[in-house]
Amino acid sequence: MNPGFTPDTHPYRQEKIMKKYASRKWRGATLTAVALALTATLAACSGGSGTATVTGAGEAGVTEQQQKAIDVATERVEAAKAEAEFIAPGAAFSVADLSGKKVFVIAHLIGTNHFTDTLLASLEEAMEPLGVELVVRDAQVNPAKASAAVDEAINQDADLIMGFVLPTAVMEASFQSAKDAGIPVIQLFAADPDVDDSATGVVSHVSFCYSCGAALMADYAIMDSGADIRAAAWESSDVGTSQYSVDGLTSELEELCPETCKIDMMYNAEAPVWAQRVPGQVSAALANPEINWLLPVFDSHITWIQPAMAASGRTDVSVASFNGQLSAMQQMASDPTVRALVHSPVEWGSWAAADQALRVLAGEPPVDQQIPLRVFDQENLPDLEAAEGSWMGGDFKAGYKSLWQD
Repeated sequence: MNPGFTPDTHPYRQEKIMKKYASRKWRGATLTAVALALTATLAACSGGSGTATVTGAGEAGVTEQQQKAIDVATERVEAAKAEAEFIAPGAAFSVADLSGKKVFVIAHLIGTNHFTDTLLASLEEAMEPLGVELVVRDAQVNPAKASAAVDEAINQDADLIMGFVLPTAVMEASFQSAKDAGIPVIQLFAADPDVDDSATGVVSHVSFCYSCGAALMADYAIMDSGADIRAAAWESSDVGTSQYSVDGLTSELEELCPETCKIDMMYNAEAPVWAQRVPGQVSAALANPEINWLLPVFDSHITWIQPAMAASGRTDVSVASFNGQLSAMQQMASDPTVRALVHSPVEWGSWAAADQALRVLAGEPPVDQQIPLRVFDQENLPDLEAAEGSWMGGDFKAGYKSLWQD
């Protein structure tokens, strides 16, 4: 079987970046800034080996170090372009005694955000047939409302709390109260999956490997450019997952081609002001004739990148990014300057969250869910009219259901 690209297939799960994350504090802003930033972030979310087609530096020849970088990056990209097959994250377990269990889900922006609505629909589809009661509260990306929902869960003797997006640092006091009450917490899509927040009662992070996704962005740029990169990149320091992406991106470039792959400009655009800041930042970057790649860690930036590129008149600059949401995929389908998107499958990730919740409710230890990522470019674009859940390949719903034994 070919699992496609799962986090363990990339070196960043092997003793490097993840060790740093386990002890790192989230470098957030004030609670007000967090709430505003996450509102914008939620709005944004919704095989085999090959030979690189070397452009740019390839015409003038490449150094031995560049060729090695191209070879390694190409191998990683080709593996990540393949369809994924469902690989069980852990052993099958009994769900026979879960009827009547109560799970509080702290969600945000219900009815207005694709990511939130997909998550809730998937949790309901997966868990309610087993008799699990889902109590959903919309905290509206407001930490105070989220804390109130935790208090309600404690007062109602919930069996599990699932927190969505808000970083553990913001919810630390509330999660500690849940821990004191004997209620475990699972954090969803708030950090890289190996982050250890167990001291505050978080038994597991179910999430995409953001650092791995950004490392794949770097790999594609290395492969596509002939390891000749002068990039402008974007982070959002007020969004908790941004730090993981930046580390994955910069570390991959530094490891594979430190002499010829450079991020000349690292722009910070806080999520509430993306629309105001990104266009001017792109124009400033493109005024430098040596810049040949734009690497935003959120593909929503492409909305503002493309008009600024068109206004600049430059056609020698390429773009790669992370998320692979529908609007960005549609832009890539029509604009060859958008070279690659690393897709984070929201529905697959949501079913992984359901599996983790059922394991904890059944008294089983959490497992590494290994949510796969997939690189898309012009060569393997999926049918964008088809459901997003089909883009990865692999029948993940049947796979998860086969693990839940009566």
